[in-house]
Amino acid sequence: MQGAGTLTDDIFAITAVGLAAAAALELAYTLFTPGPDEAINPLLLGVSSTFLFLASKVDKLNWEFGFSAVLVVIALSGLFGLQAIFKKLYPDNNPVSPGATATASQDNAPRVAEPSAGQPGSDT
Repeated sequence: MQGAGTLTDDIFAITAVGLAAAAALELAYTLFTPGPDEAINPLLLGVSSTFLFLASKVDKLNWEFGFSAVLVVIALSGLFGLQAIFKKLYPDNNPVSPGATATASQDNAPRVAEPSAGQPGSDT
């Protein structure tokens, strides 16, 4: 019978492998997209999966693991900041922008024909 620590370690390792696979697929997808801003998401997934995998292999918490966790948090916050900068520099690559949704909804709106003179509903 496995202990609770081993089950948690296995869950962390399985999650890390899943994140790494998702990062690999998303990185392959970014090869076919314009702009460098698309490469940030796979990096975020890769850093997260690396940390989870390393966390699953740690037997006890010590200052070395705490220091590495702080470095991972700094790396992730830096990548999120870089992602925000890229979104400002390359607004065309954003999937949903407020102006685009308003234009699309206006273009797809149903058109109602106005009554012409002499038809019921017209004032003349």
